[in-house]
Amino acid sequence: MSCYRRQRFIVVLAVLLLCGQTMWEDLNMGGIVLRNASVQAATGNTYYVAPNGNNANPGTRDKPWATPGYGSRQLRPGDTLIILDGRYVLREYDDDIITPPSGTASAWITIQGEEGRRPLLVGRDNLLTAINLSGVQYVRIANLEITHDDTASGQALYFRDGLEILGEPAAHIVLQDLYIHHIDEFGMNIQDVQDLQILNCRIAYCGFGALGGPSGEHGGWRNATIKGCSLSWSGHYYRGSDGSVLCTGRRTDPPYCRPYPRPDGFGIEPAQGPIVIEETRAEHNYGDGLDSKAANTIIRRCIVANNSCDGVKLWGDGSRIEDTLIYGRGDGHDEPSPWAPIVIDQVEQAGARFEIVNVTVDDYLGQNFLMYVQYDNTVPVEVTVRNTIFSGRGPECPIYVGPTSTLVADHNLFYLPQNQTLVTYGSRSYTCTNIASLGAGNLCGDPRFLRPAWGQLGDYHINADSPAIDAGRNDAVPEGTNTDLDGNPRIVNGTVDMGAYEYRLGTGPYSLDDLGWVTSFYVAYWGRCPDPEGQSYWLNMIRQGVLSAVEVAENFALSEEAKSVYTYFQSPETASEEDIVVFVREIYLNLFNREPDSEGLNYWVGELKYGRTTPGQVIAHIINAATDGTSSDGAIVKNKVAVGEYFADRVRELVLPWSEPLRNLAIQALLGVTDDPTTVEQSMQFIDSTLASL
Repeated sequence: MSCYRRQRFIVVLAVLLLCGQTMWEDLNMGGIVLRNASVQAATGNTYYVAPNGNNANPGTRDKPWATPGYGSRQLRPGDTLIILDGRYVLREYDDDIITPPSGTASAWITIQGEEGRRPLLVGRDNLLTAINLSGVQYVRIANLEITHDDTASGQALYFRDGLEILGEPAAHIVLQDLYIHHIDEFGMNIQDVQDLQILNCRIAYCGFGALGGPSGEHGGWRNATIKGCSLSWSGHYYRGSDGSVLCTGRRTDPPYCRPYPRPDGFGIEPAQGPIVIEETRAEHNYGDGLDSKAANTIIRRCIVANNSCDGVKLWGDGSRIEDTLIYGRGDGHDEPSPWAPIVIDQVEQAGARFEIVNVTVDDYLGQNFLMYVQYDNTVPVEVTVRNTIFSGRGPECPIYVGPTSTLVADHNLFYLPQNQTLVTYGSRSYTCTNIASLGAGNLCGDPRFLRPAWGQLGDYHINADSPAIDAGRNDAVPEGTNTDLDGNPRIVNGTVDMGAYEYRLGTGPYSLDDLGWVTSFYVAYWGRCPDPEGQSYWLNMIRQGVLSAVEVAENFALSEEAKSVYTYFQSPETASEEDIVVFVREIYLNLFNREPDSEGLNYWVGELKYGRTTPGQVIAHIINAATDGTSSDGAIVKNKVAVGEYFADRVRELVLPWSEPLRNLAIQALLGVTDDPTTVEQSMQFIDSTLASL
């Protein structure tokens, strides 16, 4: 197998589609608990829009309306508008803008894309927004893609916001399974809202930021939940460009220069809150990852990675970060900057309280604080930090806490190899020699991450010799929290680990050695034994620390072989759900000789379709679950890996060039392998006899 470009698919996670009165229930899918909406049937009528429709029609399935904007204005409480698959051009203000009336508590209005499809709304001619929910209540929008019209040129391709709630406050809004990308301003521009749920949405390449808005006039964001989302690449698109050119105010500025220098993944002005952001990724934003001025902001089980500016920034009382990974400040650019992985600053309320629990922080760049609290600000706040790993691999990157504030810090691991001072708190500095005096259980030492990274995908699980294992404080784990960032049990051996991930012996990459892990990818993707050259190449990539095992799996998806076998890999971001289903089914058949159960199939298809994960991570998780125990599935995988390794060794010993007959044998050798150990011996004998005849 040749060396393929390193690349990661960015897609969006899907869950259940909301279509009636909302009630909440927890679903445990693949080890990840998703708080989903369980719904009752809508009480009104169902209408349809289609590209070949006519607004003079009655809006039935057979005689649909033509435009989503028109259709949205015809709805009454309890009604549902289905936007059938196709491409819809939005250009007229405000006829083309989706602008529904309000529903009621017992009769929500629903606007959603056709099930199993994702209709495309493309804006152009500097249209203000695709969806306007200002002043409305009890509305849910689901399963739509919103972007600019890529067939336009010049000023015609300008398109501002994906969705707006401005001026008049909205309430009881559900936004689910939306993919908003490559637009000039905000993905969602929201000012005042009460009871907002943004679920499983991917928002990327928005010039002003993924989620944001102006200062509220009615309490700002209140009772908002953002879950299972990707809020990434903000600023990396503006008016048809890649967003790399900032406006200077000079006449020579090009029309596509980006006017907003720091577009965040999430960035809102002061608000009452509470805001819950969970199981969400904020990556590669030109601004901050997550920046909340709202009180009572909870950031839980999130990954905030490779953002140009601050990682997480909190301003409001009652805010907390837990089970979260923060790394990659600067996104691979080595210019010194004033930004930090964690910032608690400019807090105006005396006595405001903040908590950081089971967080992993890694910073490569250095030359600024790893975390700072109330820098040049005399308003006193209280910050509690427990069970957290602080890794600062660059120079001059201590933690700073202002002299009027209070720091409670215990059971934390500090690793700042180029720094003598770890923490500056008031008039006192703490080093490795006296860090224990700051609080019980504080340690110095290398956390032993599997693969720390900067500007790239990292793996911040910890090795078996990490001092973070069983070194935390159990009563610091927030009440009701029983899983780590992966969704695995939080306390394994009686004592919680430090950091976002709990170490699990014998799972994930640890359930197989490096060779077995590489071999299992050949089995999972193609149902064949590895070719010796490819196996050796990827094994060396792992052993030399160039790639993690999961990154190797992701590179497999970029190969010509993958594209020839799976239509999904030819264009992952535009692939149909059917193409993804084919891929997931083949993984199960290749690994376990069986079809996936419906629950598992729906879960993994959703994971891939809506961007929660990547093909490589899906395969890793499926193998994890199978090999973590004594199940029949696990035995089949291990037996197939044993056969695959034997095949590669025999071909290598015989110095046989890779050929079509060998590829066919690589497939045939696995066909009869089951959980029965005797099938391994039988397959090895078949390999030997066939090789002898070649």
